Amino acid sequence: MVTALTSEQVHRYLARIRLKPTDRSPDLSYLNVLIRAQLVSIPYENLSIHYSPTNTICLDIPSLYNKIVLKKQGGYCMELNNLFAALLIAVGYDVNARAGRVWKVGSPSGSDGESDANNWTGWSHMVLIVGLEGVDYFVDVGFGANGPVQAIPLPPRSSLSDVVQEVRPEQHQIGPIKVPHSPSQTMYIIRHRRDPESEWTPLFCFDPYTAFCASDYEVMSFNCHCHPMSPFVTNILCTTVEFDGDRAVSRMMLQNNVLKVRKDGKNMVMEKFDDEQARINCIELLWGFGITDDEKKGLQKWGLGIQGPEKEKGVPITGWS
Repeated sequence: MVTALTSEQVHRYLARIRLKPTDRSPDLSYLNVLIRAQLVSIPYENLSIHYSPTNTICLDIPSLYNKIVLKKQGGYCMELNNLFAALLIAVGYDVNARAGRVWKVGSPSGSDGESDANNWTGWSHMVLIVGLEGVDYFVDVGFGANGPVQAIPLPPRSSLSDVVQEVRPEQHQIGPIKVPHSPSQTMYIIRHRRDPESEWTPLFCFDPYTAFCASDYEVMSFNCHCHPMSPFVTNILCTTVEFDGDRAVSRMMLQNNVLKVRKDGKNMVMEKFDDEQARINCIELLWGFGITDDEKKGLQKWGLGIQGPEKEKGVPITGWS
């Protein structure tokens, strides 16, 4: 069970995402207001794995609150969704944390590919299930470049959800999938497409029924930020979503030495960085992070410092290319 934030912490969290305290009831409309404010204000990023004296991630609520609210940084799924769950619980929502397996980029899609356990990671993603008036909603503020931007009602276990409009013209859809390593059981899968004419691509499958505890996420997070082949170890990532009112219109994305914006379904390169200070200046300008000299030294561990002009770096990650 995620620990709720105190009243004072809620007020400071709301200020962090540029919202005022309110006595609104915890309904679907306010849930989506909170999701939008979070995605605009708090970046999905893995900078602490690289720009850090310790190169480590802590998932306890006090550490996350200090990092994300007080220091005004961001985090990846298990950081962002964990703290967001604490906020939701504090303002009256019924929230359960669950886990997912991420689709390996480049794997064949379609039913044959999706049924192959080799095309999925182990448990490596954290999601939230929010119960409202007898309906379970899928919520995820921590999937990065292709993540959903609103709460999505879970469909019956045998059917697809409605197609959900996201950062236009992107779309998401949730449906059932046979568990790849145990086909007699069923999970949910969320798929994404850049526009209505594109093919659906799996993002991850998730289990809304099995409870996970804090130590489970600690194990998952350790693998994500310490395994030498983890995409979080082999890439530097940072992204936020921009809205026009309640309509998501673009994503700003940093991957290694390239800054991109996705608009109208296309990724466009805005700037390519040929030295480390240029990337740091971009991070500070766009996301407000101050990176100290001690934090810069952390780049030595995984070797992702920019040494000079070179091609776009990094391994393929869903949505970033």
